Amino acid sequence: SDTHMPDAHIKDDFCCSKEVCGVISLSDTLRESSAEAIQSLRSGRIAIIALYTGDNLRTASAIARRLGIEEVAAGLLPEAKVKQIKALMEQGNTIAMVGDGINDAPALATADIGIAMGVVGSDIAVQAANIAILNDDILSVPKVINLGRKALSVIRQNLFFALVFNTVMIALASQGFISMIAAAVFHQTSSLMVILNSMRLLRWKRRF
Repeated sequence: SDTHMPDAHIKDDFCCSKEVCGVISLSDTLRESSAEAIQSLRSGRIAIIALYTGDNLRTASAIARRLGIEEVAAGLLPEAKVKQIKALMEQGNTIAMVGDGINDAPALATADIGIAMGVVGSDIAVQAANIAILNDDILSVPKVINLGRKALSVIRQNLFFALVFNTVMIALASQGFISMIAAAVFHQTSSLMVILNSMRLLRWKRRF
């Protein structure tokens, strides 16, 4: 018979001639980097960190307790995970879902940002996600989120710079303060500045 023991253990008895002759105890092992990844997400201004899983509640609660995760929903089928994601989105939250299995695919597709762990993840999960992390390091999740924020910041900087710079050049050229040739040169210069600013993101390659 299967019974659940404290601290995410599952006890399985096996019998010989109608008598219990042995007990096997199984437990889920956390990756060493899991707690650090959760802490990185918290320090990165992630307001809600939740664990949605198809595992039993006792196991899920024990794992969440070790990681300091307060919101737990266990025994979820794929459609139930989708409902949980939608409920958070309806509260005005921007949701990132991390998963690696077939059962995670619908929730990955539903979330604002679906992140699949590429190496251990199923092909269906990877296809459903917006981002595939091609390693098994859970610490890559906060790194990817930080990279996304940095990329968005660079995009906004580029748009602001290009808009202001080109507007000024057009105004100066139309009033005769600079020639059209000079305006064209300045335009190409602004494009070069945008490229150079974007290249700052390449420094993130060493973090993965």
